[in-house]
Amino acid sequence: MSAPREFAVTPPDLRLPALIFALVLSACVGALVLGWGEFRSGMALWLMLATIVFVPVLVLVALFRRKVTFDGQTLHVAAGINQTRVAAGMLSPGEARVVDLATNAEYRLGVKSFGTSMPGYHAGHFRQVRGRKVFALVTDKHRVLVLPERDGRLLMLSLDKPQALLDALQRAAGRS
Repeated sequence: MSAPREFAVTPPDLRLPALIFALVLSACVGALVLGWGEFRSGMALWLMLATIVFVPVLVLVALFRRKVTFDGQTLHVAAGINQTRVAAGMLSPGEARVVDLATNAEYRLGVKSFGTSMPGYHAGHFRQVRGRKVFALVTDKHRVLVLPERDGRLLMLSLDKPQALLDALQRAAGRS
């Protein structure tokens, strides 16, 4: 097993997600201010404080945990609070392509099953309109590597250099 190699994820445009984070933080602080008289003592106060800390941290983790690594045998993708590991033998790098999700209706993300979805950032488990499962880490919808798995699921990744990952996967396939 070789040392894991990391592939740079295209950074998302964080203007709109930053606004969403600010709104979440404001809502949490507003709830604390409005409920302070009710929650000043007891367990409710601690529950409220824990929520006010937990929710913004969860949003930050969802936005900034983005990592794609390949150790020669397994592709690891961390996308927000989600992650997946796929054995190299389960991938079909020969069928992979880089697409523009804005113009290619065939590969558009559908319904979010479990993950994070906000303008300019989609991470986690999705289902396409025709029911196909997708694990996505999409930060730039105009340049997305679509990597099919042998079981029918798709990996959709926004990488700075998608060809570098494909080359590594093809080298691993040639060794096995």
